[in-house]
Amino acid sequence: MQKLADKELLQDISIELGINPAFLEKDFYAVLVLEELSNLSNENLNLIFTGGTCLSKGYGLIKRFSEDIDFRIITNFELNRSKRKEIRESIIEKVKQIENLEILEETIKSQNESSFFSFDVQYPKEFEASFSLRPHLKLEFSFEKALLPFKKLPIRTITDECLNNEYKFEINCLSPIEIGANKLSALVWRINTRDRAVKLGHTKNDPTIIRHLHDLSALELQILKPEFIEIALKSFETDKGRGGADKTHSIQDFTNLALSNLTNQKEYIKEYESFVNSLSYASETEIIDYNKALQTFKNIAKFIQNYQE
Repeated sequence: MQKLADKELLQDISIELGINPAFLEKDFYAVLVLEELSNLSNENLNLIFTGGTCLSKGYGLIKRFSEDIDFRIITNFELNRSKRKEIRESIIEKVKQIENLEILEETIKSQNESSFFSFDVQYPKEFEASFSLRPHLKLEFSFEKALLPFKKLPIRTITDECLNNEYKFEINCLSPIEIGANKLSALVWRINTRDRAVKLGHTKNDPTIIRHLHDLSALELQILKPEFIEIALKSFETDKGRGGADKTHSIQDFTNLALSNLTNQKEYIKEYESFVNSLSYASETEIIDYNKALQTFKNIAKFIQNYQE
């Protein structure tokens, strides 16, 4: 894959698709990072692509721009803090070697004894970004086992898809069922600990959580299965108490509370519409509106209730 985006080509494709070229530019560099990191997996270590970007780039199940690139790191050897740090530094060094990209050192964060780390990557910009577009790529990594089988999938830029170019590489991708289960847990605890009184954008008042509602709706046919609920329960147990959430509530309690908030707090409709208008590149017939997304969430809540009865 070339190391620098073709400005004229991005302009041409943006006109054809009706997409701001700044999004296509960021997509190009996100795929460049994915290609470089896809080479890290070996018989001892697997780097697994996950999250909304995986649903879009790997599975083609959603049509929205996703600014985070999420990974799980799975090893077949015993891990301790020192070993996790060693792997973290090797990944950071790998990204540093990518031509035209720069890790912003001040953004490197490590938590939970190095079991999670993240950093921002600066990339070349030829186009003025939309207000909704984060100015950097954000990469997040967690040392966490996969509960369902993962598989290698081909990855292409939106530009290559438009031009019908063949894919250049494959990367390990987490099951969409497991991604959906993680999204459900993240959505319900974040909604139920949200505090609109604090500054917008604060972790306690993050409007981007609405992306999980959108993605769950896109995944409805894949996730209304017993294994989805089983994994969601495990994910919820891990997340329980985050953000000051009440640890005594069950996933069913939290899902019902979240449904009430999504139904009654009209701000969520505005946030959802703003999100879709800014980051979705789906056609008019493919766009998931708020009513459809909310109905899917109701279906999930009912499925959980029936499963646990």
